[in-house]
Amino acid sequence: MKRHTAAGRKTFKRRRKEVINLTYQRPMGLFTDLPEEIIQSILGEYIPLSSLAVLAQTSKSMCTYIRELAIDSQLIIQPICKYIVKNWCPRISVYFAHIGSFLRMASSYLNTKDKLRVLETFIFTLEESFIEISQKLSLEFAYDCIGLLIQRFVIKWDDDGLREVFTVISRLSKLHERLNRVLSVDNPGILRKFEQDIRLFVRLVFIEKVSSSDQHCLWLSLLMELFPTQRARLLFLLYGPTEEVEDEGSAIVDWYLLAQCTDYGHFICPYEILKDLADVFTLVSNSERFKWSETAVIRFFNEITCTPDEWCHENQAKLLFLLGQDMAVKILQAKLKTNNISDFAGIAYHLAQVSSPSSQESSPHSLTWFVEVVFKSILVLPAPSSRSYVIAEIFSTWKENIQSLTDDLQDNFILNDFGNLVERWRASVTNLSLLTHLLTEALLSDKPGSLISCKKLFQHDNGF
Repeated sequence: MKRHTAAGRKTFKRRRKEVINLTYQRPMGLFTDLPEEIIQSILGEYIPLSSLAVLAQTSKSMCTYIRELAIDSQLIIQPICKYIVKNWCPRISVYFAHIGSFLRMASSYLNTKDKLRVLETFIFTLEESFIEISQKLSLEFAYDCIGLLIQRFVIKWDDDGLREVFTVISRLSKLHERLNRVLSVDNPGILRKFEQDIRLFVRLVFIEKVSSSDQHCLWLSLLMELFPTQRARLLFLLYGPTEEVEDEGSAIVDWYLLAQCTDYGHFICPYEILKDLADVFTLVSNSERFKWSETAVIRFFNEITCTPDEWCHENQAKLLFLLGQDMAVKILQAKLKTNNISDFAGIAYHLAQVSSPSSQESSPHSLTWFVEVVFKSILVLPAPSSRSYVIAEIFSTWKENIQSLTDDLQDNFILNDFGNLVERWRASVTNLSLLTHLLTEALLSDKPGSLISCKKLFQHDNGF
């Protein structure tokens, strides 16, 4: 057997060292010698994007190499085109989520400024695919995909980083200009196509994919900072009721629905109409991020219920019902403090209808809940005579509504909605009798119960 000479062994060690050094200097090692199209084929066709993201974590040089290769060569974009042709919507959604995770992991070694540059560069690269998705599938689905990508990209980012992301996306999408266009018109609803587009964009890109309520509040606070004097109108644009219009593609904002009594009939609390507004109102008013005082919360309620015109008492009552007892008491007390007795009585009447057992919506509330709200509200009035007057106004409003329903029954007995009118009339009379029973029981009872002491509210007074 031929023995290696000392010079041969020295040459072997030198060449081995050169190979090792070359491997460390080039992220793909000896694979770098392959033609670029072969490397792209291996990485793009045979390695899932999730595995590619893990591979990018092996070293800083590997991270840089894969990130630049994937973006510059459109390695990530190519599968999207195939999915669009085959109309694989679920797979497209999942793939966009994987893209977000890949970009986050492939830029993990970068600072925030460079990460944002990566995101911006990729969004420019994605422009043609976005247009193709919106044209062949739908604009709503295209926004949803972008939202999935961004929310995966910003996982575990701090507030400062999220603010920078919002700034980048706003600049690229011209968000401020688009919002200003729809919020600056005197008559909302004129630019309904633009309103529809901005509602879809903001909700699908920023809001509906949030990982926490705190992040939800952050996006909302950044949006409100753009238009601080139009915050109520902005939230109505994003969360207000909508209506389906033929050939519009998706629902458009119905700005004036709440300014009139709805077609759903009295005494029915339409959760599906006001739930989004109630949820976001509760979120904002309770958030530590906003830190609104009680006065600010009441002011915002007044703003939202006058957007774009003043809501009818029925719909104000429905919103208060959804906001809960504490918020209802605060708002109603504010009405009494400003001596707005007629508004108080009108809202209280409808609040009794939507909180009663005869309401067609299932509800944990009852007329006992309503009585507690009213009694706690009138505690803001120091004089028993003033409290008695307010209660008398509620019953007077109740009488007027029953009389109005009776007149409608007499005038419209041959119309199709006669049965609905009968149901409204019956519910109002039933609720009145139940309320009278509750009040009488509370007045005559000496035992403390679920109702606050009714006697003490009106003692030393002959008004009630």
